[in-house]
Amino acid sequence: MKSILKTLQRVKAFFANRVVAVSALVAAVAVMMGYVTLNLRTVTISDGNENHSIVSFSTDSGLILKAAGLTVEENDVVTAEWEFSKGEINVIRAVDVTVSVDGVTRTITLTEGTVADALKKAGVTLGKDDVLNVAADTKVTDGMSIAVDRVTYKERKETEVVPFGSTSYETEDYYEGETVVETEGVNGEKTKTYRDRYVNGALADSTLVEETVTVAPVDEVIAIGTYVEPAAPVFGAAGSTADFTYSKVYYGNATAYTNDQGLAGEWTASGLPAQVGVVAVDPDVIPYGTRLYITTEDGSYVYGYCVAGDTGSFIYDGTGTIVDLFFNTVGECYEFGRRPVIVYVLD
Repeated sequence: MKSILKTLQRVKAFFANRVVAVSALVAAVAVMMGYVTLNLRTVTISDGNENHSIVSFSTDSGLILKAAGLTVEENDVVTAEWEFSKGEINVIRAVDVTVSVDGVTRTITLTEGTVADALKKAGVTLGKDDVLNVAADTKVTDGMSIAVDRVTYKERKETEVVPFGSTSYETEDYYEGETVVETEGVNGEKTKTYRDRYVNGALADSTLVEETVTVAPVDEVIAIGTYVEPAAPVFGAAGSTADFTYSKVYYGNATAYTNDQGLAGEWTASGLPAQVGVVAVDPDVIPYGTRLYITTEDGSYVYGYCVAGDTGSFIYDGTGTIVDLFFNTVGECYEFGRRPVIVYVLD
């Protein structure tokens, strides 16, 4: 009987130990599940334009990036945010850009920013006229080259000669074919103002901004002579016609004048009354009182017998006129006009 009881006690103890072990195992599994639940996270990695996802118990960004096969360089920036079951890691890659200015090129490292940020980090201050090869608000990228052209402006003045002009006019003050410089030409002077643009110290272009004449030129004035000496009257030898004899004959032009409307006066230079039959002559050629007979060269008009009794104004105009015929009216004068005539000096 005692042996049976001992056997039963042993069996009871055996099963008691197994229950404890199973309970312990269950407890351990529960603990492990709780740990996993609390610490296992899905981590999203943003690396520029690339995204990665990894499951990890760690919150060490370096370990997680290494596990994901990503390398972080010295100047790269890594940030991380963690929550209960997830995490985010952001990798900002550093970029190298070159900045060329004032003859010097240097490399600047940035994790982000614009061309303006790169210039600021390089210690470059832009002048108001300086020019960039890339817009200042452009986002920097790896390998970008930024060039600054220093632009300055300077004003300069130049003096130039203003050539004088030349004018001419005709005058009877000088003989035909004769030219006389009455006013000597004098050059003037003008000042030109230019705005020169320099790029990196070298002259790029110039713009004329103002032009002022400081000394006005004096034009040359040339007189061109037109005076022609009056032709001496052409005359022939003595002769006779069926009606009269003559001692001399003149060939030249005749004009007409009148006292109609009080144009010439009632008396001639010789004291004879101004009337038809009294003609005006050059008394140095045909003396007053000389008896004449006048007809046109073509015979179309015959003035007839007359006497030299007045002085013609034609002797001063150099037109080659040898006689001025008196008519009663202005109309007759216009009708006669100027005609070639033959003047016979009667015996």
